[in-house]
Amino acid sequence: MNLAAEPSPSEVSSATPTSNELVWLECPDGTRQPVGSALAVGRSAGNDLQLRDDRVSRHHAVVQIQGRQEYYVNDLGSANGTFLNDRRLTQRTRLYHGGTLTVGDTRFQFHQPYGPPRPRPDRSLTAATLGDVQTRSCWLLVADEEGSTDQARRLEPSRIPALMQQWFDGCRQIIEEAGGSLNKYTGDGFLAFWMDRPGVAAQVAGALRELQSRQPRREPAFRLVLHFGEVALGGVGLPGGEELSGAAVNFTFRMEKLAGSLHRPTLLSAPARAMLGNHLPVTDAGVHEVASFPGPFPFYGLE
Repeated sequence: MNLAAEPSPSEVSSATPTSNELVWLECPDGTRQPVGSALAVGRSAGNDLQLRDDRVSRHHAVVQIQGRQEYYVNDLGSANGTFLNDRRLTQRTRLYHGGTLTVGDTRFQFHQPYGPPRPRPDRSLTAATLGDVQTRSCWLLVADEEGSTDQARRLEPSRIPALMQQWFDGCRQIIEEAGGSLNKYTGDGFLAFWMDRPGVAAQVAGALRELQSRQPRREPAFRLVLHFGEVALGGVGLPGGEELSGAAVNFTFRMEKLAGSLHRPTLLSAPARAMLGNHLPVTDAGVHEVASFPGPFPFYGLE
């Protein structure tokens, strides 16, 4: 379909057509994939947009129109998630002109030049929320899947989305029952945290023990890393959740990469090891450099 070049704002008027034929995803090579009333995206040949990528599920996501001009994207329980503007979707989400949609390793730009504009944020609310940022000592836990490509070879593709959802749900239950919060999904894993308070070390240890007991099943195989440090808590974050930021958060994610390079299923930082005390038996994991941080640093594993 040949579409006219995208208009400038001054060219848009109340007489501009609103047909859904003027809505498309721009592919990385610049080609346009018309959306129409619905666009199914996935690895299998039955999708409107087929992506031959091991990180893409057979039936991965769908973009659908609601009413005349509103478009929404919905992840279909994919193993590796669908991302809008680099944030993993946890529910059906509205699309606006210029948004970036990521499926597997492919990034698309959503175009709806004649659609309704993105609502402006409430500046007074934003300013108030930004003022609520505070520094707190927190336990930070990152879990991440190992070898999604290997898992795809071992399992029937149709099983993977349900398996990943079951894993996420089970981990969330363990963390919340131990007094923690699952903060956000991170592609093939998640970030969870506990604010430091009396007695929380025992709760964290209990959650680690439960999560570690799931690792031998290898459905999916996953790594666990734990750090303790000062975190900036608050600000404008994901709806319904706290925004966590600061060097300690970055260090925890770097630890996960280190654990992968060392082929270790668990890795604890020295601060986390000290705060855990005798709640869990640990082993020496050596002294290692952490990218972007002056080191080296000692690390530990769970027995």
